Amino acid sequence: GIDKENLSTAYNNLTSGRVNNGITFTNPYYREAVVVIAMSMNQTEYFNLICHELHHLSVHIAMDSGYDLEGEEVCYINGDIAGMLYPTLKHLIA
Repeated sequence: GIDKENLSTAYNNLTSGRVNNGITFTNPYYREAVVVIAMSMNQTEYFNLICHELHHLSVHIAMDSGYDLEGEEVCYINGDIAGMLYPTLKHLIA
């Protein structure tokens, strides 16, 4: 469900070969999201990149749900997503 302009930007971003790179795309109509975390230089940078992309995702979800971006809901969303992803991503940051 991504439009051609965003798809092209994402493709160029992720095929650039740059490290410490990622992208988050959400489709509010389908309530779906894609988060891509590319290669990183080290575990600290991976952790930074994961936090960065999860922030984008949490803000997208909060905005689409009508939550106050300064409220606790966004923080809980971010924490819940981080908890769900930890088993998959822990080898990148441990």
